Amino acid sequence: MQQPSPLLATICRGARIEIRILDQSISLWLNGLKRDEAPLAAMGKLSTSVQTGYEWHEFIEVRFQAADGNLNVVALMNQEQIGRAHV
Repeated sequence: MQQPSPLLATICRGARIEIRILDQSISLWLNGLKRDEAPLAAMGKLSTSVQTGYEWHEFIEVRFQAADGNLNVVALMNQEQIGRAHV
């Protein structure tokens, strides 16, 4: 099955992070694997962790908010912004 183009894609500390939307859901992909998914509601968040080095882990969080036909998405690594999208 064809995967949708990422709404947001970034590489941070060697990890490829993508946010994708399909139908009425939003998903968080890490290095080509879907790690979290949620219904595309008014607001919500996705999260996962990734190992970026020997005994070194990062926490990935994606916050999204839909209002008036617009969608705002912010990606964070260890609470530091690493990407943003608005559609």
